[in-house]
Formats: sequence, structure tokens, C-alpha cells
Amino acid sequence: MHSTTPAFWTYKDFAVAVALVLPTAIAGAVVGRVLPLQKTTQELAAQMLMYLIWFLLLRFLFRIQYERPLLESLGWINHGWLFAAVVIGIVLAFAVNALGMALHAPAIDPPYKALLTDRRSLALFALAGVIVGPIAEELAFRGFLMPLLVKSVPGVVAAVAVAVPFALLHGPGYKWTWQYILLVFLVGCVFGFVRDKLNSTMASAAAHSAYNLTFLAGYLANG
Repeated sequence: MHSTTPAFWTYKDFAVAVALVLPTAIAGAVVGRVLPLQKTTQELAAQMLMYLIWFLLLRFLFRIQYERPLLESLGWINHGWLFAAVVIGIVLAFAVNALGMALHAPAIDPPYKALLTDRRSLALFALAGVIVGPIAEELAFRGFLMPLLVKSVPGVVAAVAVAVPFALLHGPGYKWTWQYILLVFLVGCVFGFVRDKLNSTMASAAAHSAYNLTFLAGYLANG
């Protein structure tokens, strides 16, 4: 096992990447609106398009500025232990569910409920929520931001720090309910620990995907 490799990119690069979020979100929304989909699925498609555009621009930055490949630089490497990461994701989902009940988290509709109205929407959500979303979020938070922080603080501290914006990103979907924000923060910490201990965003993405898939399967089973 290897700890997270510190970034070769800079905080200036991070600032540029953050500045690109809004224009790429607008571009994704514009393209998403012309797709022959329902409004909710249009929004989901727009989000995936935003991820695609943002990472393409980041790839261009890495190539021009450093002549380095994007995915490998962001830790998209298989050092083994992927099965263990999947198991961690599944166990984490059950643990979070139990902790949510212990914290008396209010019963609210999951943010993806409106997307599960038909097979087409379900297929698109499964693609976004189980594959595209986890990969994009892990590459952005644990692949891009976390190695940057590791230049200044230990990997465990960086994992906890990155879990804060990760939790805030999911706040609107859970109506800013403190129990859910806390749970997502803890989940982000676990994904960060997986990333740090295995030095692989592929591993943290595997845990993230398994976590999301477990909750989706549970929701469909009880629906």
C-alpha cells in the first residue's frame, strides 16, 4: 500500500479549475436542454456533460502546462485491493443507514426519486449515480484537490478536509438536513482514507460506486 502522492500542480491551477466550474455548468445546461428528455433527466444529462467538459479542459491544462496525462496524475491507477474497496463501500452503506436511524434523521425523499419514474430514467440515473458521478467526484475531490492538500498536511488530515466541500456539494439534495450532511461528511472521510491508504482514486471510486449502488438497490427493493 502507498499513501497519497503529493500533487505536482499548484493552488493556482486549482483556482483556474474552480473558475471553470460555472462556465462548464452553463455549457452542460445549454446542451442538456436540447436533448429529447424529461426535465429531470435533462438536468442529470447536463450534469454529466458538465463533468465531461470540465475534465477535458483539465486534461488540456495538464498536457499544456506539465505534459502529463490527466487520469494517471489524478491517481486513476489500480494498485490492487479493488474488491476490498467494493466491500468497504457496501459495508459503509449499511453502517450509514444504521447511523442515520440512530441520529433520528428525518424521512425525506432521496434526491434521485424524481428520476426513477420509468426504465429510461432509471437507466440514466444508474449510469450517472453508480458510474459517472462516483468517478467524477473521486477524480475531482480525492484525485485533484486531496493531493494538493497533501503537499501541506498529512493524508488523513487532507482526507477529512476534502470531505467538507464534498458534503456541502450534496447539501441541496438533502435539503441541508444536518444529519444527512454529517453522514455524507463521514462517508467522504472514508472515501478519502481509501484513497490515501491505497493511493488510488480507482479504489475510492470503486468504494463510492458500491456505496451508491447499495442504496439504490435498497430503495428499489423497498419501493
